[in-house]
Amino acid sequence: MKKNFIRLIAVMLMIAFTFTAFAACKKNKDDDDDVTTNAPTESTAEPGKETEVPVTEVPVTEVPATEVPPTEEPVVDDVTALLGTWETEIDFSEAMTSSANADGQFGDLEFHDICFTVLVTFNEDGTYTAAADEETAAAAFEAMIDQMAPAIVTMMKVQLAEALGKEPDEVTDEEALELLGMFGVTSWDELIDMFREQMDPSEMTEEMESTGRYELRDGKIYMEDFFEMSEDESTWNRYELTANTLTLELPEDTSELDEDMIKVYPLVFHKVG
Repeated sequence: MKKNFIRLIAVMLMIAFTFTAFAACKKNKDDDDDVTTNAPTESTAEPGKETEVPVTEVPVTEVPATEVPPTEEPVVDDVTALLGTWETEIDFSEAMTSSANADGQFGDLEFHDICFTVLVTFNEDGTYTAAADEETAAAAFEAMIDQMAPAIVTMMKVQLAEALGKEPDEVTDEEALELLGMFGVTSWDELIDMFREQMDPSEMTEEMESTGRYELRDGKIYMEDFFEMSEDESTWNRYELTANTLTLELPEDTSELDEDMIKVYPLVFHKVG
């Protein structure tokens, strides 16, 4: 696209230069004709001799230059424009909030800013690869644990209250940690670290890793196994594509899609390679 745009500018400059040069030559020619026509004629003939008749110049009809039409930028089809690597930042906050609160164990836990980058590469052979950026995924994992910490403490107090035959708000930190001490836990921070060790951040990135075939048709794109949203090959996402932006919208029929994954749409990708 950029090369075609530069080529278009070059052609336009060449046409402009040619027209300017032609106009300058024409003006100089017209000025010379005016001088020849309007200059006074002095007789150089001697008295008594026949005066020579000046030769009349025949005017030359100038043929106007043919204008060169501007070169139109060639249209790049979507299949070609899609090739390369695209990047997007996905916010999983709403999807994780819905999933965490599905069984009510975490109360009213609400996640926010749980985001990481996903890269998708479309190849000429009709296949694609998708992978999460490990650095941003690790940061998202830490943010998730930090935001879960209060809910983990509350959930643990509920379990301990049942064991003690009390209401959760009747269990003090001292009582809770005394019981947890049997498991080597002496503080709430140690408890959170225990949860952190039991969770593998690579699982988050593995869910974003996929490869398969893709196809464009009538303003829709099919990506095999993308996000593991559906095994049904009739699932086609609507898309909008420009030179630098790819927007994936939900398909018209979402009945076969994962409810939590629906919450991350639309996905807006930017071309990076």
